[in-house]
Amino acid sequence: MAEIGALVQAYGGVAERTPGGVVLRFKVGEGLLGALDVLAEKERSCCATLKFTVTEEAGSISFRIGGQASDSTAIEDLAARLGVAPLSGELRAGVRRPDWSRMTLPKAREVLQRRLAAHPSGVDGWAGLDEAEDKALTAILRHFADHGRGPSIEDVAGTSGQPLDTARRALETLRKRDLVVLNESGAAILAAYPFAAYRTGHRVTLHGQTVDSLCAIDALGTGAMCRTETTISSECAHCGKPIYIATSSSGTTLAAVEPRTAIVWYTLAFEGCVAQSRCPSTVFFCDDDHLAAWRSSSAQSAGDRLTVEEALEIGIALFEPLLRLA
Repeated sequence: MAEIGALVQAYGGVAERTPGGVVLRFKVGEGLLGALDVLAEKERSCCATLKFTVTEEAGSISFRIGGQASDSTAIEDLAARLGVAPLSGELRAGVRRPDWSRMTLPKAREVLQRRLAAHPSGVDGWAGLDEAEDKALTAILRHFADHGRGPSIEDVAGTSGQPLDTARRALETLRKRDLVVLNESGAAILAAYPFAAYRTGHRVTLHGQTVDSLCAIDALGTGAMCRTETTISSECAHCGKPIYIATSSSGTTLAAVEPRTAIVWYTLAFEGCVAQSRCPSTVFFCDDDHLAAWRSSSAQSAGDRLTVEEALEIGIALFEPLLRLA
């Protein structure tokens, strides 16, 4: 750790989490490559189960540390020592969010990594729910999916099998974690990612019910969460042209995208409640020209352009675990 710290300080290194471990990224400097090669050999001799890789790229050198699932404790300890925020959190026993195993597209993986590294609350807020909070959240999501609207607090208590006061306390904690949005009095549930109890422009039909999703990514992840095919009706955020998307294979593959040139803008910057700050600008566009026009007219600079397939993978990784038991 002392040698790593010295190299980070001397060469301006930055530590980041990856789904399989940790990476240290450095600017190229004289003597750095040799020092990292030596460090990698030392680490291999004392940590035989972990994998240490040094790669040189244009203008940078990376020192990657990874391993198998059985090495997770050692990697988590190393990440904590380096002060790196985790890129997934345990929602319930055996269930982690996001589920990185669902991601195969490099751009989707890179974009989600960068978001969670920049805003660790996207991991921390979902980790470590107690039983009452988990039951309340599950009840809310299932009610949205089954009825096309948000539940009352009495509905949450009844469905989760908890006393009303317990359900109220759980909802307040979920609100503080930014997992649900309540009205000012706390008496009504306005949203629970990925669902909204108000019109957002992203309408998802599943199980014969139509419900609003908070943003384009949420809409795409809804089917995998509910393990069903979906249809999504939205519109281009620039011109208002209808956009239609259908999923199949329990919401995990695209069955139709109209127009075929449709894309997604995934906003990076937000402040406070994600539903009220990031979600309104995470939207569909009918093509790249209209994304460019919208960005120039609305000063949208922080974000990423995604294909619908890339956005679907992010939606699956984020939302499929929410209703998974184990």
